[in-house]
Amino acid sequence: MGVELFNQENQALGRGFLERYFFSNWRLPREKRNLNFDQLELIVSPLCSHACAYCYINRFKDELYPIELRDEEKIVEHAALVIDWLIQEGLSPNIDFFSGAPLEQRVCFEVLEMMLERYAQAEARVRPERIVVPTPYSFLLSEELTERVERLIAGFAELGIRFALSASFDGKYCEQFRPLAYAKEGPLSDGYLFRAEPDARDDAFYDKCFAFNKKHGFGFHPMLYARAMPYWKENFLWFQENFKKHGIPPFALYLLEVRNQNWTEEQIWLLGEFIDFIIRWAWKLCKEDLSQFESFLFKKRGFNILSSPLTTTGRGLGCSKQSMLYLRLGDLAIVPCHREMYKGEEYGFLRLKRERGKVECEIEITNPEKLIGYYSFDADAWPYCETCVLKYSCSHGCTGSQLENMGDPFTPIPTVCKMEHYKVYREVRTFQELGIYEAITRRLSPQVKAGLDLLLELGSRAEPNEIRFRS
Repeated sequence: MGVELFNQENQALGRGFLERYFFSNWRLPREKRNLNFDQLELIVSPLCSHACAYCYINRFKDELYPIELRDEEKIVEHAALVIDWLIQEGLSPNIDFFSGAPLEQRVCFEVLEMMLERYAQAEARVRPERIVVPTPYSFLLSEELTERVERLIAGFAELGIRFALSASFDGKYCEQFRPLAYAKEGPLSDGYLFRAEPDARDDAFYDKCFAFNKKHGFGFHPMLYARAMPYWKENFLWFQENFKKHGIPPFALYLLEVRNQNWTEEQIWLLGEFIDFIIRWAWKLCKEDLSQFESFLFKKRGFNILSSPLTTTGRGLGCSKQSMLYLRLGDLAIVPCHREMYKGEEYGFLRLKRERGKVECEIEITNPEKLIGYYSFDADAWPYCETCVLKYSCSHGCTGSQLENMGDPFTPIPTVCKMEHYKVYREVRTFQELGIYEAITRRLSPQVKAGLDLLLELGSRAEPNEIRFRS
């Protein structure tokens, strides 16, 4: 009896938390919502046409999304149940669509086209405002798939839904670390609608990518990978040349460092050099005018990587882990995120079934402690972070990467800490060298400014010994 009561209370606890944290918010009119908790991510498939050197899906897909969960018919069936349930219950979260190279796979198109059909039949109040799909854009190598994507964009737009793609390619000089998987593994599964040649990503391909994003107003989200750092200055200028060619604003670039454990001192130093480079490039673009440069940093988001240390979020972690509900469609598991789908890490499962024309939903909670702990923790209180000078400005590590490398999602990876320290130090040092550090930091919260002041003081005293990353 005691065990049964304990389980009942855990179910009630977990379900009540999800209701208060997400579902009640998703029912509100958009103008009344807390935007920090307004997203649902549908994790569709781990298959990908690329074999990126730094990608966890590429390395661990069988553990993250086991083969037995990849039945295409079941995935589409589950997706239809989820969408019908959302509509039925008046829930309208914004939706992220996660998969390896989604716009080349049959199952991903079937899910997206099903969503378009369902939302076309639904009232406007239960439609999402946007659906976001990260993609490496290799679908542009196929005219047929490009036309299919254009139909999705137009179809959702007619419903008042922004169907937005995020250009998740790293650029001409860094794609050597993101080879097409065909070259490495041979033919992919029958689930793919298109197979590109290994050397298909030429200048004409990239020209299509920039033209496509200009047409639809989509953004670019390359990753700063440790081994790619020797190429990033040239790569950045390549992006800017193409932005200028296609009439795209120069700040349409969202840069994020890969927080894997493999950063070497040389690569960390090169990252610092790159940070210095893009600050000086932007300062010149802003005509060395402080008000224009502040607008670049705080309104145009400073390529993300420059604004991140200067701003705060309304959550305990800067990434979307605490703002999204993540759902793996293969088994309807509620998971911490797409990098933490390992067996035993699930929060629980959605149990959906159709009964007399209605979708019945029962939420099974398997780990209420982790569910509540993950959505409520503050990374500033992690081990080591608690007493760190950088904690109010740090992006903090990726909990999935920390789980893989440290065996604990809350324990920072030492090389990532070193990288984050030097990245922020070089940013504030460059501001100081340009004579704008005090003007910029006056805008910051007292906690953030105090941490940056101390980091700058300690770093300046330590050079060229403790903070010397290149011999």
